[in-house]
Amino acid sequence: MGGRQESSVAESSSLWGSIPSFADMGAHPAVSSALDNVALSIGDVLDAATQDLSEMAGDLKSFVASAVGLEEEPDEEQKAEAASKKVLEAVSPRSRQEAAGAISDFCQKYPAARVRPTTQELEKLWAAIGGLKPVALNSAFYDELSFSNGDTSWQPRLRVLFALEFLFRKDGPGKEVAISVFHQARSLILHLTEVQQCAEKAKEVIRLFSRKE
Repeated sequence: MGGRQESSVAESSSLWGSIPSFADMGAHPAVSSALDNVALSIGDVLDAATQDLSEMAGDLKSFVASAVGLEEEPDEEQKAEAASKKVLEAVSPRSRQEAAGAISDFCQKYPAARVRPTTQELEKLWAAIGGLKPVALNSAFYDELSFSNGDTSWQPRLRVLFALEFLFRKDGPGKEVAISVFHQARSLILHLTEVQQCAEKAKEVIRLFSRKE
């Protein structure tokens, strides 16, 4: 009797010992690969579900806006992006290059001891850009004011402010360009009122343009 029990226990131990542990199975390349595939599949399902929920939320927002008779308004970044695209579409690459080159030279090249442009420099700038398309000039001035290129220097922006003031006082096409730039870059110019080196001139430009609006 006791011998049969010992034999049964021995056979059971031998049977369980022949079955690999989960750790050993996980270490096997084929099993590991299968587990990875399952995990990736689950991740794909979750990502798809998240995307669907996001799209449903957007559709619901549009539906509700339509139901109450409201148009869905884009945020400020979308508006700025749309306006920028519209401007760029209207400007040929050659015109953009000519305007950008002339305005960049004026804004970026100045004596180390004097950032403020002289009247001669401003007249030279107008002589270089007066015959170019206004929309190209608008785009080039805006690029110098914006921070899209990563340059945070105050000097070029201060020179733009002087240029806008100069062009505004010239009347004619120059004034039209200045007004267009001011309207498009109003928030950037307003920001310059908080930059110590540009604050005084930025406030003067805002007052000048606001009186004539």
